[in-house]
Amino acid sequence: MNNCIGCNHETEQNWCDYCQLLAPHILEISLESLGLGESDSENLCAKIGSPSPSIPHVWKALANSQKPGIDWLSIGKNKDHSIQQWIVEPPRAWTIKPSQIEELESESGIRNSDTLRDMHRGGILPNGTYVSFVEDVFYLDGNKINLPYRDIEKMIRMPGADKVNWDKLLLSLHLATANCQPRERNPSQVLTPKKMISHPIAYSNIHKNARMRNAEWNDFLGHGYWRTDPYEEIATFFNKNKWVFSKTPWMKSWMGPERNGSIQAASKIVPMSLLIRKGRLKILVRRSQQWRTIRVPNDPEIWALLINWSLIRPGHPDRINLNMFQQQLFVDPDIKLMKEKDINGINFLREIVNNNDRAMIMLGSSKSGNQKENSIKVQGTSGEYYKISPGKEAHRTRFRVSTIGSALSFRSPNQNRRTTQLCIVEAPALRKLVIGDAIGSIVLALLNDLDSQKQIYTLSAHLRRLDEERSPVTPEQGLDDMRRLQRLVELARR
Repeated sequence: MNNCIGCNHETEQNWCDYCQLLAPHILEISLESLGLGESDSENLCAKIGSPSPSIPHVWKALANSQKPGIDWLSIGKNKDHSIQQWIVEPPRAWTIKPSQIEELESESGIRNSDTLRDMHRGGILPNGTYVSFVEDVFYLDGNKINLPYRDIEKMIRMPGADKVNWDKLLLSLHLATANCQPRERNPSQVLTPKKMISHPIAYSNIHKNARMRNAEWNDFLGHGYWRTDPYEEIATFFNKNKWVFSKTPWMKSWMGPERNGSIQAASKIVPMSLLIRKGRLKILVRRSQQWRTIRVPNDPEIWALLINWSLIRPGHPDRINLNMFQQQLFVDPDIKLMKEKDINGINFLREIVNNNDRAMIMLGSSKSGNQKENSIKVQGTSGEYYKISPGKEAHRTRFRVSTIGSALSFRSPNQNRRTTQLCIVEAPALRKLVIGDAIGSIVLALLNDLDSQKQIYTLSAHLRRLDEERSPVTPEQGLDDMRRLQRLVELARR
């Protein structure tokens, strides 16, 4: 027997059943992506000089370490991109003034016409790449991008800035900071932990191969979640600039020789890593028992390395390096993974389910390669079955409740099971509890659903509807219904 990594409960696996259910939503990341492999963590730590977990020490160690796979960052020796052939005078150098930054970051945005005109005009980076600002968006050589303008303004003044391939760096960075949140397409879709995002290359591959024309993708787009679909924007951006990325290590990792150069399939969901906030590049890291965003140093080589790790194919050793870097190198190894109150919440739910014959935990199998949903199954005093799944739902509720039929529907093979989502919104008092306590409270309520319907309107409405469906129709009611139908037919013929 082992002790669970999360709650220290005895288990035959690394994680107990209840941590497999709740830990991804407490830690806000999938357990597979948590980066807890000791050998992997030690290898990365040793490669960069075994720094202490302080932020300055880790960045200094990474800056001084070898950074394989960033050759694409430098302009080739035989190419001098700083010398351009212009018919007229070359454009001015790009810059952004403190007053322009102040206006840009204000609530009202840029209103001054002189500022707008100056930023529209733009300028060139040291290698000749053109940057401009139009309709509240930065453009790089005609491509709409996320630009860390505060960082770039400083970096282009550093020694060696004219040898940096700025267009390739910033176009790659735009992909790495896309951070599109996965959307559940139907009530049976697995609820994704908060810090997990859709890998931009995986979804770009779907778009390129026209898979969006099949029923699943049309169902996804047909819900109208976005007037402008971010997946389509990123896919279009990627396919337009694919030639720029062709020789980068992260792009090569997706190209299988046995696939004649086509992009290989891979996991679509990965942990969030890089992001841009107020003109600065940041990275999400685990500090103590919570996530924090910290600034990435203004070093093009560090940027290139992190972009490689971020965009590389899931499962690649460099992607594992990124998981380790984010989740292990900035953490004191003596601090527990989860807070004590979260562990108590997990144990509370465990005690409720283990001590009740009408409740059980259901863990999805991943043998088929598809993501499965972990949940608690409950039978109420009404005979109805319910499924409670953790995850962010509407109205900031941290779980989803579905009805999955009655005892009769499970016994009868000819009886269709009803699977409908039951809207139960967390009350303010429940929202103050940790997720284990909150779901435990809902399990107790649904175990006694006949009494709980007095406080939960949607549950009451569902049980009333079931009673109406189960009520037998008398011969007199059937005759009355037939007469009403005949009258409607006669009226329609007139």
